[in-house]
Amino acid sequence: MKRALLGMVLFSSMAMAGSAHVHGEQDMNLVLNGNTLAIGITGPVADYGGQLNGLESQELIRLPADAQCERIEISSNIQALEGKKGHSDVELQMTWQCQQPDALPGLRVQLFESYPEIHEVHVQAVINTRSLVRTLTEQEPELTW
Repeated sequence: MKRALLGMVLFSSMAMAGSAHVHGEQDMNLVLNGNTLAIGITGPVADYGGQLNGLESQELIRLPADAQCERIEISSNIQALEGKKGHSDVELQMTWQCQQPDALPGLRVQLFESYPEIHEVHVQAVINTRSLVRTLTEQEPELTW
């Protein structure tokens, strides 16, 4: 189940990576299914200011402590964009297991604090049986459901 869920996020992130490569904007796909939360983020490498070393060890997403979520997987991949010399996207994949998923009413995206070149995160989410689409900004970095 966890692999299938992560696969859905990976597929969605790769599909979004084929969309416009706009500096300052990241795309996020999120799936919460039971106690598993999977998030994929895709966007221009330039938005990270060349600071990709250690990206996987940073707290890019803050979850409520009451949900008792443990990050069990994180990976990153850099994709050169075809036909756009010198342009690449980074793909981040993260998965958490939450002991109290009912105590997870949302999350805070911390990319804005760490990477000032990022101005918007376009979110597509499936939360158990509901879907939502939002755009998060520096002024409104929290996603609630």
